Amino acid sequence: MKIPPFSLGSRKLMLKKPFLKGTDVRKLQQYLKWLGLFEDRIDGVFGLETHKSVKKLQEKSGVGITGIVDKNTTALLNRLLHDGSVDWPAVKRDAGYTGYSPLPLNLPLTKLWQRKLDVNGKILVKNHYVIVKTYRRLWCLNINTGRILWKREIEEDELWPVCEENLVIVAIDRRLTALNPGNGEIRWEFEAPDKIQSGPMIHKGRVFFTCCDRRIFALKTRDGELLWTAKIKTSIQIPAVVTPNHVIFSAVNKNVYAFDPTQGELKWKKKITEFPTACTTKRGKVYCLTENSKIYVFHEEGYPVWREKIGYNRYNTLLMPPRLIILCGENNITAADERARIKWEVSLPYPTAAIPVITDNYLWVGTIKGLFVYDVYNGTSICSLLENQRIYSLAAAKFYLFVAAEENICCFTSK
Repeated sequence: MKIPPFSLGSRKLMLKKPFLKGTDVRKLQQYLKWLGLFEDRIDGVFGLETHKSVKKLQEKSGVGITGIVDKNTTALLNRLLHDGSVDWPAVKRDAGYTGYSPLPLNLPLTKLWQRKLDVNGKILVKNHYVIVKTYRRLWCLNINTGRILWKREIEEDELWPVCEENLVIVAIDRRLTALNPGNGEIRWEFEAPDKIQSGPMIHKGRVFFTCCDRRIFALKTRDGELLWTAKIKTSIQIPAVVTPNHVIFSAVNKNVYAFDPTQGELKWKKKITEFPTACTTKRGKVYCLTENSKIYVFHEEGYPVWREKIGYNRYNTLLMPPRLIILCGENNITAADERARIKWEVSLPYPTAAIPVITDNYLWVGTIKGLFVYDVYNGTSICSLLENQRIYSLAAAKFYLFVAAEENICCFTSK
């Protein structure tokens, strides 16, 4: 059926007779389906099901529930869908390792489904698949029901997998394997010359990883073809982070290296005075956390911006929501502004057991005795879930919170 051409946002969309038709409605339906809110056929007609899905979007986002797509709702959709932020395809969501998702996840939550798997689940979410790596197995679940779609036996390895549009990439010993997320079949494999040391990271059709022989590799995600390799004088254990023009590695020799992601040319190298424990990027800056809680900040072109020690605790995780730097240790969390001024600090009731996750307003912290929720902007304790259960990993995607707890994968959504 031919429908009239309109760009989304050029007019208000609402339920009326006769039904509104257009390419803007079709785009809206595609967005809503991508968010997991629309299950009907995409036909470009603003009917009752589209109207209900718009109201569901507005309800979950905490805005006025009108069922009308005006400029505010269009801006909300654009913000939520920017840069694939509705998914959780890597250990800290994106290629910058920010650990932040702009999707609102409003309390209270209700459990949508629960699936018993193995212990120590590492969760990723891409499209309508939930990928879980457990001890010696890789699982794929349906995002809406938790039904097991496929599973594969794999060797034990602590590295996280990573996803992109049509691939799941797993590093085991020397081998990088790319799988079809729909059926688990192997798409391609790459045999490295030594054991893979840092988990793979995908960005713009390339996958980056390092080996114990101190080499950095870049492959095409499409077919595993080797694009380039570079060797440095020491090992790299922290996964790569990516800015628009550089791929960044923090090394055990206390150097930060920036390479051209297309050719592998070393663009700059900066010395820091302490051993790096985490690295992330945001808005053209590189943030490097060291073992003594000092943060070094560089512009993506390599010149220093600032360096400061934050607080007196030891931290191992760095998260980057808007306007804040979140530092997470085993028993405490500190939030500072982007000039290293402390905004709040909290002591956790139990040691952390999972990398924390940040959504629109909340910080979700998995511990050895449950999941604890804090206001990300003032540190106020909000509530706890799954009490007395060890939390292995967390992921926030498509208005859902996924939790690996004990031997279960749980999916929560807003009531």
